[in-house]
Amino acid sequence: MKPLTIERLRYRWPNGSSALERCSFSIPGPGLWMLVGGNGSGKSTLLRLIAGLLKAESGDITSPMRPALVFQNPDHQLLLPSCSSELAFHLPEGTALSTAVIDQALEQVGLGYMTLERGAQSLSGGEVQRVRLAAQLCARLSGVLYVLDEPTIGLHPKDNTLLLGALDELVNRGNSVVVVEHDEDTIRKADCVVEMGPGGGTEGGNVLRVGSLDSLLEDPNSLTGQCLKAGGKGRAVRRKRPVSKAPSIVIEGATNNNLKGEKATIPLGCLSVVVGVSGGGKSTLVN
Repeated sequence: MKPLTIERLRYRWPNGSSALERCSFSIPGPGLWMLVGGNGSGKSTLLRLIAGLLKAESGDITSPMRPALVFQNPDHQLLLPSCSSELAFHLPEGTALSTAVIDQALEQVGLGYMTLERGAQSLSGGEVQRVRLAAQLCARLSGVLYVLDEPTIGLHPKDNTLLLGALDELVNRGNSVVVVEHDEDTIRKADCVVEMGPGGGTEGGNVLRVGSLDSLLEDPNSLTGQCLKAGGKGRAVRRKRPVSKAPSIVIEGATNNNLKGEKATIPLGCLSVVVGVSGGGKSTLVN
């Protein structure tokens, strides 16, 4: 199969500032391709250009695969009423599926806890992406270019393996998957890594290197590679702040979605983190 080829791609924002500057690279398919780099380095812009959501000022994109199916953080105002309607909308026309097949696909993307009747607007951005990804697992297409923007958002580390298995299955069917991602486990699964940078905003917009993960790790000039190689060194450490006497937000009798009259006390003036498995009710509680 011919590679995805990008030649001298250039894009500017409406205010005239540069987002991408003459990007050129080629990656073979099918495979799992990862766009990495610092925040604001141009990853999502390049992703949208590949998907056809943005039009380049100059340059060419040549893809041997069918038009991309796009998964990005959605505008919740544009979602369909329920999970079942969102899933059905992203299936090829005329596709009929059993409940068992749909349930299996939802399990594969870490959404086994979800009911099809649940309102789509109550989902996190990452959950919406994974509902749409489940539809593609059901469709069993090949020769498609899938484009995903940080699909691990909102996904508990326990469920990462499920999502990575779903991406592998799409590739094994003869598709290619392009992913913008910061998650270490997901980056390490890539067949090919495209690093953007060197900085963010006006300091970004350049393709710095394209190759295997091993080549990234061994490149002393790759910020992403060196961060992955360093492991946990230099990461945030736990701070001990006295919070017992701090004023607090008190939540009592919270009932919505899967919350059953919960009570929580969240101290103010400090960093509080709501954690738990995917679908545990974190976003519902915070909202």
